[in-house]
Amino acid sequence: MKDTRDRPTIERSAAEVAAFRAHHHHLHERAPKGQLSAVARDVGGIQAQVDSAAKTSLWTRVQDLTPQDVETALWEKRTLVKLWIMRGTVHLLPVHELSVYLAGLRREGLFREQQWMRRYGLREEDFHLMPRAAEEALASGPLTRRELGEAVVERVGERARKWVEHGYGGVIRLATIEGKICFGPNQGQEITFVLLDDWVGRRATMRPEQAETELLRRYLHAYGPATPQDFAAWSGMRMGIVREIWDRAGDDLQTVVVDEKESQMLATEVDDLRAELDARTSVRLLPYFDTFLLGHNDKGHLVDEAHYKRVYRKAGWISQVVLVNGQIAGVWTQKARGKRLTVTAEPFEVFDQVVRQAVKEEAADLGRFLGREAEVVFAS
Repeated sequence: MKDTRDRPTIERSAAEVAAFRAHHHHLHERAPKGQLSAVARDVGGIQAQVDSAAKTSLWTRVQDLTPQDVETALWEKRTLVKLWIMRGTVHLLPVHELSVYLAGLRREGLFREQQWMRRYGLREEDFHLMPRAAEEALASGPLTRRELGEAVVERVGERARKWVEHGYGGVIRLATIEGKICFGPNQGQEITFVLLDDWVGRRATMRPEQAETELLRRYLHAYGPATPQDFAAWSGMRMGIVREIWDRAGDDLQTVVVDEKESQMLATEVDDLRAELDARTSVRLLPYFDTFLLGHNDKGHLVDEAHYKRVYRKAGWISQVVLVNGQIAGVWTQKARGKRLTVTAEPFEVFDQVVRQAVKEEAADLGRFLGREAEVVFAS
């Protein structure tokens, strides 16, 4: 890796770093309502495996948001786009950032998807035939997964069905990572797919190396200070490729020591580390799989080891958490009944009155967002 020691290593406190990350994720102060696309850019994409959780992730970062605002951005204004991208998982990305993400993740994404499909028996020639058949079928407009499966089977043969209708995306995910297909608006309870260029228009092209370096910059803006291992965990890239990218960006990085551990951040943002430490207590309710919880390989800065398994659970499930000043202070659940929403907060340690009141205020606004009247229960 390129030597960045021509800049003196600096030391910062865990509190300063937590505040820095929380600010960049709009978790200390919400962004204005009209800035959905900017928020998705700042956080490096919104995890969207679960539709309701993606909307809640945006609610916790954007003032006075409604679910319809997210729907409008996705399906009417088309300023956000839904697609498989980092780690092969579903995200919402700002349309104007697509070139960086698609070009920056393409070579590793294709490698990962093809390796997986080879392991489960997809023939080599079908890496080309099946995605191209799907593109041909979508030229006439949106299709549900089943409709698309039928259309590809007509062109390629019955062997294609399971690879098109696969719950994890199969060859459609492969075509998405190639930048050809994205999600379209649901038809009732069924998802649809569309051609990306038809849906959001053609984009400027970027050279892979340029895009990979820009992708690292986007990542470090949202999650820095961080390590190459963290970037690999977030992006889904192999460490060898990550180290190449990190090396190219080396002159732009600053080494930071936090609790005797070295990591790196963008040198241009170092001054923000102390500037964004705020005396006010910041409290947010983060939903399942929130992107803030997925940015690092080592989660020790977010949650104590004693409570780790209450947050990062079996089978990749990530709990809803109460975030206090950028660190996890508890978990929460919700239960809707009629027009009532009960939010149950489970602190890891007893919340003081400031945090309790902030949790109540957040829950009340969550109720507004969901069209219900909220009440809060604090469990021991």
